[in-house]
Amino acid sequence: MAIGHRVGGVLAAAIFGFILAACGGGGSGSPPPAGDTTPPSVLTTSPAAGAGGVAATTAVSVTFSESIDPSTLTTASFSVAAAGNAVAGSVAASGAVATFTPAAPLAAGTSFVVTVSTAVKDSAGNPLAAPHGWSFATAATLRSWSMPVPLELADGAAGQLSVAAAMDDDPTTAAVQATAVWVQHDGVQPSIYANRLVGGVWQGAALLENDTVVGGASAGGVSAPRVKMGALGRAVTTWIRDNGNASYSIWAFAHDQPAVAAAARLIGGGGTASDPQVSFDGDGHDAFAVWTEYDTGRAPPAFRITQRQFLYAACDLIVNCAWDQNNFGWRATTLIETAPEDAISPQVSGFGQRNAVAVWGKAQGAFGLELWAATHAFATDWGIPVRVNTSANRVEKWVVAAAPDGSATAVWIESVAGRRTLFASRLGGAGWSTPLALDDPAGAQADEPQVVVDRNGNALVAWVQFAAGAWGVQARRCPPGALSGCTAVVRIAGPAGNAEQPRLAGSPGGDAMVVWLQADAAGQRGLYASGYTPAGGWAASADRVDAGGGMAGAQVAIDKAGIATLAWSKLDPAGKQSIYASRYR
Repeated sequence: MAIGHRVGGVLAAAIFGFILAACGGGGSGSPPPAGDTTPPSVLTTSPAAGAGGVAATTAVSVTFSESIDPSTLTTASFSVAAAGNAVAGSVAASGAVATFTPAAPLAAGTSFVVTVSTAVKDSAGNPLAAPHGWSFATAATLRSWSMPVPLELADGAAGQLSVAAAMDDDPTTAAVQATAVWVQHDGVQPSIYANRLVGGVWQGAALLENDTVVGGASAGGVSAPRVKMGALGRAVTTWIRDNGNASYSIWAFAHDQPAVAAAARLIGGGGTASDPQVSFDGDGHDAFAVWTEYDTGRAPPAFRITQRQFLYAACDLIVNCAWDQNNFGWRATTLIETAPEDAISPQVSGFGQRNAVAVWGKAQGAFGLELWAATHAFATDWGIPVRVNTSANRVEKWVVAAAPDGSATAVWIESVAGRRTLFASRLGGAGWSTPLALDDPAGAQADEPQVVVDRNGNALVAWVQFAAGAWGVQARRCPPGALSGCTAVVRIAGPAGNAEQPRLAGSPGGDAMVVWLQADAAGQRGLYASGYTPAGGWAASADRVDAGGGMAGAQVAIDKAGIATLAWSKLDPAGKQSIYASRYR
């Protein structure tokens, strides 16, 4: 455990170990030493003993003190019951974490008893010393979308949304659960604003950056904000600033919990920079910011993929865990790749401790684009870039999601014989796999891919595809291993009409939410959502969250408990483009 990266002191380290274990990160997963005679014990449970208001889609998990023999985990040795009746479901083990996944959503307003018997054994055959049991209760009503609420009340038009949810349960009383950022025009120039959800209440729009705040001369303003949240309510927002004279730079703002940092900071872009993206590592402690920047420092000059990493400041039981309020935590800017061809539009996904995977497009010929990738390891920095796609077709709209073990799934669009086709590749021990088409071969054009990965390495892919005379939202679930093991294509239930702009978010436990825009039979544009659980699959019908003119830019995020936060823009009663939000819980 590196000094300066974790809290100091034995007790603080134990606290952080508890938090990580509750997120499914406990246990080394390595075989026990020879001659092990120590029985395993239960460290944490989820839901916690006595918890109330638990979501009906919750999976039940136990973190043990050591790795468990998966063969000893059955619905008999790890059971969930209500009023003495066993709940149907399945159990699985990953290292020291055992999970019971109900076959269907749990009944609302019901008490459940969980029992782990002494039939559960560790890898050396030692049984649990004594049975472990606890109880929890589900929420009285099933989850639903809250009434839309405005996130800003300013006069200027607002858009270019980004939203993020907290990665873990915050131990403080003022937990930041979500953060939304956007661009708003004040009549003179656009500025970056944010609103943070604390204890279930939006705190009000706050100015993050304009030329006055950062002390520069007024130029073309700001655009393309991106926000991600990590552990303990922390968040990083990046954006593009127009410096004038065709010069663009990348700025960032580190939010602390529950306060915010003192000022925005320039992190890159000596000339022309674009495409900023940001992601936290799997611990939620360090952030990776990536972007495209025109590099004149080597021949030939070209657009290259650049990154900068933010390290949080050390803390202990006396000094609060806080990021450096002057943003001095940003490390030096480095290049991820130095190829002579132009590189554009990086996407990044963090995993583990200070690790990440990035993918980007690399120019090939006059109009071609190839998909390339690199992996960051803390000890060795960014590795040598490798090509992901293998065809001569032009790639478009790539995204990537990494699992805790460093595997990753990338999805993108290629035009094959005039048909836009969804492809995927998986990063494993042997590198990136041979790309495989994932869309419905009986359908026509596919577009706008999305991907999320849960803590067990299951990837959920969503996209829109034209079939049966309309664009609809499609999805597949791909368990760890070869992509040939993906489930069949599912067309997500929705109203008649053409779906567009799908956005997908997932929780570590496997819950997911896809949202999209669609016009109904009367021509009214609406915002729709469909939820997914590992136990129940996709919802039987879609929810219409909101409707109205000017509906655009919906973004969704899910926290560890599977609670979704959705933000979008639409015309308010006064005809101004405004920001709204809703929660699914």
